[in-house]
Amino acid sequence: MLLRPRRLLPGALLFAGLSLLLLAPPAQAQSEAYRRGYDQGYADGLAAARQAPWQTGAAPNWPGSYPAPAAPITLHEARYGTAERACDARAGIARALANQAIPVLTVNNGLCGDPAPNQRKFLVLSYSCPGQGPVRQSGWEGQPMDLSCR
Repeated sequence: MLLRPRRLLPGALLFAGLSLLLLAPPAQAQSEAYRRGYDQGYADGLAAARQAPWQTGAAPNWPGSYPAPAAPITLHEARYGTAERACDARAGIARALANQAIPVLTVNNGLCGDPAPNQRKFLVLSYSCPGQGPVRQSGWEGQPMDLSCR
């Protein structure tokens, strides 16, 4: 007796695939829900970061105690640009760090303008913390720099 292969398998697969397509939520609805959640999380994080960490209720869902405010730093030198063209970035750095609980600075043209258009720039920074000697740091344009006194 000869057995013939059944041809129902491809039809069954097609039926299962179509069933999944019809039962799954549309990709547009999934991406919209994801985007709403992402936007809400970003807004909540930004609002928490804008508040000083020692203020009551700054981050209501974060466990543990809040860190003490950062010690003020004294800027000695801040040169932003290239080896050939640079500007003094001390005023821009002081403005950028004025209201930050955690002194993290992003090296960019907002510090003192663009002294060398269309060229990769760097920041050379010298500062000191209370009771400590001078610290020298450098970073490329676009990099974050942590100026914490530890």
